[in-house]
Amino acid sequence: MNGSEARIGSKHSKILGDATGHFLAGSFILILGLWWSTKSILKYICKQQKRSSSLITPKFFSRAEILEGIVISVMALIAFIFYNHPRSNALLDKFLHHQLNLGAFLTGLAAFIEFLLTKNNVVLELLTSSFAMLQGACFLQIGFVLYPTNIEHAWDLNDPNNSMIFSTLFGAYYASIYVIIGVNYALVSWFIKLKLSKPCPSEIQSLKNYEQHEDSEDDM
Repeated sequence: MNGSEARIGSKHSKILGDATGHFLAGSFILILGLWWSTKSILKYICKQQKRSSSLITPKFFSRAEILEGIVISVMALIAFIFYNHPRSNALLDKFLHHQLNLGAFLTGLAAFIEFLLTKNNVVLELLTSSFAMLQGACFLQIGFVLYPTNIEHAWDLNDPNNSMIFSTLFGAYYASIYVIIGVNYALVSWFIKLKLSKPCPSEIQSLKNYEQHEDSEDDM
């Protein structure tokens, strides 16, 4: 038996549910985690470069957080359904869901520490974002592995070797997420610098108002 036969075979148990729900949930959580990282990077840059605060105001972040709260509240009901949906006894099914639960636990733990200990800490915020994206990746992985489009090339759900493979992939996903966050930071920084170097008329007026406000505070 060669390596491919150990990983892929016809022993694919029938799994309740469908791939669509996992794809939708995974895509949503990935996008949410990416947005969280973008927001954290924006807030950090605004602190480091005061002129950028005239382009991205605190009101923008407040409105974004209100919208986030509404979306997360809706997703909490969906998460309850996902957690209680029936599962098979297949080894790989259980293992992949354990990875998903681990990602959800780490996301909640990081968010709790951020809320409890300190706020506006870019390191903790990016840590929460990374775990959220990891959870989204686990959702997508379940959709692809447990609900294959071609049953002839489906994973053998009862082969213990596959658990080792997906353990390695779990680490690879998380490493890739930090690459994504790094690229995101570079793009956001470039965008802010571009907007500050070539502002439109309305942004020029905002910059003038911001500088006048800073001067008045210095005089006081």
